[in-house]
Amino acid sequence: MRTVIYFLLMTGTLSAGELVFRAPFEGTADAVVAGGDPACKREAQHFGPGIDGQAVYLGRDALMYQTAQNLPEERGTLTMWVMPIDWTADDGERHGFFSTQIVMDGEQIASQISLHKYQHYPPSARHSNHLVLFTARRQQRGAQFTFQRVGTDGIPIFDWQPGAWHFLALTWNQASGLMQLFIDGHKKLSRRMAIPDHFGPHFFFNGGQRKTDDIALDDLRIYDAALTQGEVRALYLEIIDRHE
Repeated sequence: MRTVIYFLLMTGTLSAGELVFRAPFEGTADAVVAGGDPACKREAQHFGPGIDGQAVYLGRDALMYQTAQNLPEERGTLTMWVMPIDWTADDGERHGFFSTQIVMDGEQIASQISLHKYQHYPPSARHSNHLVLFTARRQQRGAQFTFQRVGTDGIPIFDWQPGAWHFLALTWNQASGLMQLFIDGHKKLSRRMAIPDHFGPHFFFNGGQRKTDDIALDDLRIYDAALTQGEVRALYLEIIDRHE
């Protein structure tokens, strides 16, 4: 059964976003709320302490879920808690968090969204300690697609340290063309753009490519609406207030 989450904001107005997918990672990577298939298509290596209960620990492995009915393409919000296990932002390595799947099948090319910590290599070495959001929009014909970085230089995450949890929230709306990224309840990026209109059959969560344990991921949620800044902040404080 789908769950409707209501938010009573400081303005006194009541907003609603329907929770269509949730994986709390309490000993399993399968979702406990799903509009489509709840099963994780790739087996998680192991679980450990999370921000709230358990979390899944990822590295070269990845979690893969079905897009249909789980990841809304017209509008939505993805939220998750992430923790660097043993790295800092200036380590010069790429660390992935979330991506949708590019599938090339003749003239059919799915678009992509990718959120990751930038890798150190010239000429972009100065962006190594930044969180970067990329999109790849399909062309009308041929096996070609156009990459664009959402925001010029990415978002600095100089203060990220091993063992510290951070709350990420990504919102999108095809009608308005607005895509936004929040970190720890604060808006860090807001841009109107040509948002990818087809995410492909699967979406992924993964860490780095050089070791087994790279990031921890907890309480993954997907809503069928682009949540407001107040709603994202409320989700962040929902967990933070328990630890104070």
